[in-house]
Amino acid sequence: MTDRLDVIAAFADGEPVSAAELSTALAHEDARAYLIDVLALRGLLDGRPQLPAVSVAPSKPSRVRWFTAAAALVVAGVAGGYSAGRHAVTPVVDAGRSGVVAPAPAGAPAPTHVFRMENGVNWNERTGGN
Repeated sequence: MTDRLDVIAAFADGEPVSAAELSTALAHEDARAYLIDVLALRGLLDGRPQLPAVSVAPSKPSRVRWFTAAAALVVAGVAGGYSAGRHAVTPVVDAGRSGVVAPAPAGAPAPTHVFRMENGVNWNERTGGN
């Protein structure tokens, strides 16, 4: 390393530099200013410790595990909801016997309104076309 700025750059990068070369390089005013600039650019003068770089992107096996877990939760939710709906029984208390709960009768409830549709009154039947 013959150029004094190369010696300063190597020192700032953490490469091995002999003390004599560093001392000779720092004897010049422009080399000392360059060292300060290099250290300032690398954030070493602000007093905060340097943190190692961290990768934020998950690896492929992690993504596969995440999608597998999500799919398993969806399947479990659908199966559980189907099972709960299939076996749901609304309890009805039997007034004749105390403490006895009978299942609710199956079937549709009685209608509250009945609509009568008469041809020519509520609707007209047409033949042909759409």
